[in-house]
Amino acid sequence: MKSFLKTWFSFSRKELNGLFVLMLICFITIISTFCFPSFFTEPPTDFSSFKKEIREFEANNHPTAIKPHSFVSSANKESTRNIKLTSFDPNTLLYKDWLQLGFSERQATVVMHYLEKGGRFRKKEDIKKIYSFSQAQYEQLAPYIVIGSSDKVVSSISETLFPAKSEKIIELNAADSLQLISLKGIGPVLARRIIKYRDRLGGFYAKEQLKDVYGLDSLVYLTIERSISVDLTKIKLTNINTASFNELRHYPYLTNKQINALLNFRKQHGLFSLVNDIIKYDIIDNNTFNKILPYLSID
Repeated sequence: MKSFLKTWFSFSRKELNGLFVLMLICFITIISTFCFPSFFTEPPTDFSSFKKEIREFEANNHPTAIKPHSFVSSANKESTRNIKLTSFDPNTLLYKDWLQLGFSERQATVVMHYLEKGGRFRKKEDIKKIYSFSQAQYEQLAPYIVIGSSDKVVSSISETLFPAKSEKIIELNAADSLQLISLKGIGPVLARRIIKYRDRLGGFYAKEQLKDVYGLDSLVYLTIERSISVDLTKIKLTNINTASFNELRHYPYLTNKQINALLNFRKQHGLFSLVNDIIKYDIIDNNTFNKILPYLSID
């Protein structure tokens, strides 16, 4: 046992000197932490400015700091304040009429979608259901709202509220790109598409045909509807007794099958006496016939 302890716990002079130095370093380190605490303690962080910013943020976001209608568009306020109001029926207004009343584009869009799907305002208070429509707006317009009254004159806002503003009517069958671009919602791309579609048809016989132009949605059409017209005398007619397959292919309403049926009937039975013959003998369906009729002739 003694030899075992002697083997593990006996040190050389060099090892004893090293152990002494190590113990001395540990002792000095422990003493210094008590004698010189300032060397080992970090200075406290100043949070006063941060706390001040927090207080200001909470004050600005307190419910009492947010005033009712603080998010109402200033443009809408200005618009509703400056117009001269008169009686109107909200069920008959166009998209641009709602904008002129001070409604936002989103509000006007919601209303037009509602009316297009068969919705109707049955009493004055129904108008308050419009998205983000404020009580202040309602109180300003309520005295002028007339719902479905047949014994009162209910004029379009475009004609009665803004009589000083005159709009130039664009005739679609003669308009060039610059004239079409002058219409609200029509840019260079849409203008080119309208002209290309018009040339393919041979002219427009109804304003509603603009809805068939790719990229021209119903809201744009509603905006420009009163600013456009069509001159039927400018429509290019096609003689069904002499027209070739390629000439008839210009019409987007006719399919290749219908064109071949028309040409085969003419080849077998001779010339058509009346344009109505192509519907009389079931060459094309009623819907297609009504679309293509204004472009057809027999001489």
